[in-house]
Amino acid sequence: MIEAGTKLTSTDLLKQTKQELDRTFENGRLLTKNCSCPSELIRRTKADKTTITVLSFSAECLTDKVVACPTEAESLVGHCPTVWIDVQGMGDKERIEKLLRMLNVDEDLEREIFEDRYQAFFQLQKDKLLVVIPVLKMNESLELQQLNVLQVGNTVVTFHEHPIPAIESIRQDIRSNHSLLETQGKLYLIQRCGEAAIDSVQPILDNYSKVLECIEDDILENVQWDSLSDVHRVRKELLILKRIMLPLHHTLRGLARDSEYFAKDEDAKRVARDLLQHGTNMLDMVEYFISVTGDMMNLHMSSVSNKMNQVATVLAIVASVFLPPSLVAGIYGMNFKYHNSPWNMPELEWDMGYPFALILMGGMSIGFIFYFWRNGWLRVFYPGQKRAK
Repeated sequence: MIEAGTKLTSTDLLKQTKQELDRTFENGRLLTKNCSCPSELIRRTKADKTTITVLSFSAECLTDKVVACPTEAESLVGHCPTVWIDVQGMGDKERIEKLLRMLNVDEDLEREIFEDRYQAFFQLQKDKLLVVIPVLKMNESLELQQLNVLQVGNTVVTFHEHPIPAIESIRQDIRSNHSLLETQGKLYLIQRCGEAAIDSVQPILDNYSKVLECIEDDILENVQWDSLSDVHRVRKELLILKRIMLPLHHTLRGLARDSEYFAKDEDAKRVARDLLQHGTNMLDMVEYFISVTGDMMNLHMSSVSNKMNQVATVLAIVASVFLPPSLVAGIYGMNFKYHNSPWNMPELEWDMGYPFALILMGGMSIGFIFYFWRNGWLRVFYPGQKRAK
């Protein structure tokens, strides 16, 4: 896809991001709260078995077979318009090294292929291009593995530990349309592999979208402190996704940049630009969901504040209803007899004094309740009740 005479290494920013990602894991997995969304991010263990599948195609023919030895594919390399070698499982290092020697891959590039990075990376070396892309899969947990895409001339080699559904999808599409890919087959493979790795994030974001909608409903219907912890947990997991997607974005940006200088044809430049745009869109979606979690935290705090205001309103209503009777009871509890002074209480010796005091206290309470009802303040007791007109 891209030819260059210099060897490019990862930037300091990518190295720093890798160190942060490594610190995120403890004993190979990140443990979080066990809730309704994927609760942990794990790295897939290495596969012991190595399977090498060779798919070569042109307008007239198509060859798709599993080979036991890499030398079986040697006759196809260099003679077919496009050759795709898919290596699943890195356990048989000897067979893989034999395959790489057949493709004239030097030790530096071979070392990069066997290294477990779990972050995006690319390297140019003369006529060879290596792109390392993380692939996420959502089961009961988030599974992380890496896809290595090596392009040497007309040959594209993909390395991954475990089955990736998108790889089989690409193989099926080639079987159906191989006659259309005679001249641009290698670019098609590189673009599809890159898009498949980027699109692996989409189902995860769809799941988080459903989880955030449920949490939002819980916040609006019944304010609980658990909702805030759930939002915080989802935010942390989305930040981990961003930490994975950010190096991928930098990698695709560097690939698009260098293709402008080293690529010989416009199709290679277009593929690099398309992958960069695709990765940028996915990173923007991750950042959008992160901003949504921030908005939901603010919504939770606003809901809690409204709940506290409702409690304060209830207390104010209760106090307003019972304080006037307390005032009347306090006044008539002073016991200043009328015969001692004309300014004292004549009601103490009045036959209707006690009923008068009760009626006065009840009337004042009823008056306050009627006033609160007319102004709609009693809706705090009945959230569904409409304001009286």
